[in-house]
Amino acid sequence: LGIAFGGLRPSERAAMKGGALTLAIVAGVDARNTLSRTPPMGWMSWELFRCDIDCSKGEVGCISEWLYRNQTDALVDGGYTQAGYLGIHIDDCWMQKAPRNGAPLKADVNRFP
Repeated sequence: LGIAFGGLRPSERAAMKGGALTLAIVAGVDARNTLSRTPPMGWMSWELFRCDIDCSKGEVGCISEWLYRNQTDALVDGGYTQAGYLGIHIDDCWMQKAPRNGAPLKADVNRFP
């Protein structure tokens, strides 16, 4: 490490070097994590809309493309993106009801044209 430990016994030098190495590792880990000073922040439909997929009563309370586009616009227009809210999280209930035969999931074409 290039640290001078003059006048110390070998065991004391080893302890000091171990402490300095631990400090260097912790500092390196801390520097690596500077991009995550806040948790990922965004909007999740599940908190309010759960799995409401009945759009026959209107689009406002239904999981659909309309809902996600409007929430995205609201995040931008309300200044939330400047505060760090950078994501729209599509949780669940976006897909067609498909048979369980291993087929890939596909978006519901009526709610997500």
